[in-house]
Amino acid sequence: MNAISHAPVPTFTARVMTAPATSTAAASKATTLSKPETDRVPQFDSFESFWPYYLAQHRHPATRACHFVGTTAAMASGIAGIATGNPLFFAAMPLLGYGFAWGSHFLIEHNQPATFHWPVYSLEADVKMYTSMARGQLWSGDPGPWTPPPPQP
Repeated sequence: MNAISHAPVPTFTARVMTAPATSTAAASKATTLSKPETDRVPQFDSFESFWPYYLAQHRHPATRACHFVGTTAAMASGIAGIATGNPLFFAAMPLLGYGFAWGSHFLIEHNQPATFHWPVYSLEADVKMYTSMARGQLWSGDPGPWTPPPPQP
């Protein structure tokens, strides 16, 4: 069994006082330290520009497998809800889908799910990844690097 060793990158925003001040106004002036460039939330203007980022957030095959299992379980729960009329199956759908997916991000990838910042693009990407996997693609290997776009003014 292979050990998964991805070290999480800490993220933070801190406020610090500036170095020795010569006046009261300067002494009270604070500087905000921003997140490192790699921790900034990138902006996307299209799904096509989002897709490579999404794949990079799903580098580990186990993460993609968890997404596939969660989506399949959510769909099966929806079908069971339609077949039985039991609303609990519908209530279980997001718990199954997001539970497997988010669990894999926190426990395997050690990153934040894309859903937190881009829910619409993320849903579209989930469907695209699921259908690709259903056709036998994206099950193994690293999907490749992603380079963040330059900050926009």
